[in-house]
Amino acid sequence: MNLSKTTQYALKIFNYLTITGNQPLTSIAFHEKLKIPYPYLRTLLTKLSKSGLISSGQGRGVGFVLAKKPEKIFLTDILAATGEKEQTQECLFGFENCMFAEKCMIHYKWTKANNNVKKILSSTHLGHLKKNKLK
Repeated sequence: MNLSKTTQYALKIFNYLTITGNQPLTSIAFHEKLKIPYPYLRTLLTKLSKSGLISSGQGRGVGFVLAKKPEKIFLTDILAATGEKEQTQECLFGFENCMFAEKCMIHYKWTKANNNVKKILSSTHLGHLKKNKLK
C-alpha cells in the first residue's frame, strides 16, 4: 500500500497529537517537531479541521487538538480526510482486469492480503496507537 505524502504527514500529525496527550499544538510546533514544510502543513491542518477530525480556536498562536476522543478516530477516517483512495482489488501486476479465464497464481493471495489491510485500517483507532506507544 502506497500512501500519499499528504496522508503520511496527516498520520504523523495524529500520532503526535495522540502521544502528547492531545495538548493544543500550534502549526509552528508541528513544523518544528515533524519537519513538515510549513506552507504544506498549514493547508493540511485546514483540510483536517474541515474534516472534523481536529479543531482549533480562533486567533494567532492557538493550537490544534483532536476533535474527537482517540477511540473515535480510525485510520480509515484519516485516509478519507486526506482524500486517500480506498485500496481496491488492484492487480499486483498492474492489470486493470484479469486477462485470462483463470485468475493468476497470486490473485487470491493478493485479494486476501488486501482485505486484511482494509480490516486493520478500519479497526485501528488512535487509542490503540496510544495504548501501544506505537511499537
